Amino acid sequence: MGAGVSFAKALVLAWTRLYTAGLPDEMRARRCAEIESDVWELEHDPDRPRFAAAHLLLRLLRGIWHDLRWRIEQRTPYVATQLMLHGVPRHPAIVTSAFTCSLTVHFVAGAVVIWLAAFPFHRLSVIALQRAESASVPAPTLSAFENDATDAAALAPARPDPFLARLLQNRYALSVHKGQLSLAGAYVLSSAIAQSRLVVLGEDPDTTETPEFWAAVSNTPAPPTTEWRKVAAMNGHRGRNALDSLHIRIMAVTLSPSESGYLQPIYDSLLPSDWTMFDLRPLRQELRAPGSMVHRDLSRLILGYDILVMVPVGEASVRRAPRTAGRSGSR
Repeated sequence: MGAGVSFAKALVLAWTRLYTAGLPDEMRARRCAEIESDVWELEHDPDRPRFAAAHLLLRLLRGIWHDLRWRIEQRTPYVATQLMLHGVPRHPAIVTSAFTCSLTVHFVAGAVVIWLAAFPFHRLSVIALQRAESASVPAPTLSAFENDATDAAALAPARPDPFLARLLQNRYALSVHKGQLSLAGAYVLSSAIAQSRLVVLGEDPDTTETPEFWAAVSNTPAPPTTEWRKVAAMNGHRGRNALDSLHIRIMAVTLSPSESGYLQPIYDSLLPSDWTMFDLRPLRQELRAPGSMVHRDLSRLILGYDILVMVPVGEASVRRAPRTAGRSGSR
C-alpha cells in the first residue's frame, strides 16, 4: 500500500477522532471501530480502485456533512439529559466554540487541496485521446446472423458472479498433520491468529475432526494474552462490535451439492482434496453491493464468522493422516 493511501487513512481516522470528541467513551470507541473496519476492508480489497488515495479522500469529503449530522444526533440526547439534571426544562442548543469551527474549516480546506493534488488530472487527456481514436475506427458491418438479437444474446459470454469470484479468490487448501497446520490456508490462519486477542471456534456436533483441528490451532503462535474458546456453532457468532477477535467455523461436508441449499456456492467451490478454508472477511463487501443476491442464511454465516473450514467426511476423511490428541477449552 502506497504512502498516499497511508496518509489518506490517517486523515480519515484523525477526522473521526475529531468529530467524536466529547462523546461518551463507549459511543466514541464504537464509531471509531466502524470507520477503522471500513478503511481496513478498502486497504485489503484486491479489487480496490486504482487511485485508492483519491477515492478515500473523496469519500471523506462527501461524508463530512453526514458525520457532523450523526454527531448532532448523538450529542443532542446527551446534552438534553444534562440540562434536565440541572433543572432546565428546555430544548438544548448546540454550542460550538470558534476554535472548533475554525479547525473544521481548515481541515476541510486542507483535505480538498490534498485531493486536488492527488487526483490524476493527466488521465483526462489520455481518456480524451482514447475516445478520439475509438471514434476514428469504422464501425464493423453486422451480418444478418449478428443482427438477430436472440442469437447475439445467446452467444454473449455470461457475466461472472462477483460474489463467486471473490469467494474463489479467498479459498485456500488446508491440512492438519501431527498437530500442525499446513498448506496455503495455514499461513492465512496463522496471520489472523497472531493479530487476535480472542480466538473462538464454532463446532458442529457431527464434525469428528474438530479435536484434531483445535489442537493444531492451539499450537499456532499467538500473543501471550490471547484467549481461546471452543463453543457450539450457534454460540460462536461474532458480535456487531467485536474487536480483535477471530471467529472460526468448522463444518463437515455431509450433503451432496444438490442438497446443500444456501451453502451451494460453498459446495461448488470445494477443493477436490484436503480441507477447504474460506476467508470470509473480504466477502462482506459483496454483501453490501447493490442488488446482492446472496442467500440470507449465507449472509448471516459470513457476517458471524471470519474463517470457514470445510472438512470432507467418508472416504476423504479416512485417507487423512492419523488424528492426534487435541486440546480443548482454554489454552
